[in-house]
Amino acid sequence: MVRQANPPDFRRSELTGPLYRVIAARLRHKILSGELAVGDVVPSEQELCREHGVSRMTARQAVTELVNQGLLRREQGRGTFVTERKLVRGLSSVSGLREDLEREGLHPGGKVLSLERRRATRDEATRLHLSRASDVWRLVRSRTADEVVLGLQIAVLPVHLAPDLDTWDLDHGSLYRELRARGLPLTWARQRIEAVVDPEVSDQLELPAETAYLRVSRISLGPERLPVELLVSYFVGSSYAYDVELTE
Repeated sequence: MVRQANPPDFRRSELTGPLYRVIAARLRHKILSGELAVGDVVPSEQELCREHGVSRMTARQAVTELVNQGLLRREQGRGTFVTERKLVRGLSSVSGLREDLEREGLHPGGKVLSLERRRATRDEATRLHLSRASDVWRLVRSRTADEVVLGLQIAVLPVHLAPDLDTWDLDHGSLYRELRARGLPLTWARQRIEAVVDPEVSDQLELPAETAYLRVSRISLGPERLPVELLVSYFVGSSYAYDVELTE
């Protein structure tokens, strides 16, 4: 089970708008926080109607949204059950985690664990097309969804592309949105995905040392194929998956 980052405060992640989305958000929070475990039966549509004072159609829409997101599964004649709690991301576009979570109706969070300005290593300078005398930012952040730990991300960016990075709100804002606002949209990326166990990462996330991660190493380019970011993400394997569409 994935550790809950903080005591739940659903008010921060509850959605406004259509009632079915509010109900879906409440159920999603219970699933991701572990209040509803894998295999548990969720309240029936009739029970959701009584609890929230909504129509059967509204309750069905809420459940269907979570079925479509892979968090619930319906079994004819038995009920609706919690499936594995995984965030599923595609591999067809260069996108930031915060924006992906928001699209899924989840409340993104996390914390800057460290931000330092230092001289680029030989490997960083080569991959980012920098001189060895160039400075880079090294940003380490924990990442959460609806208060549940997803993993750790380590980003390295050239200082000359984001000289004021240390003034950005990186706890609550989107790094990629800020880059786009400064004329540096990420347009291309190459990444490698591996399964690893890393006790140092687990220590920073306060998770068991044997926790398994998906390590995603990525280099992202901006306009005119300009290298902008080196990113290494460690996503908790039990809560994270990638979806890939293949064609002939």
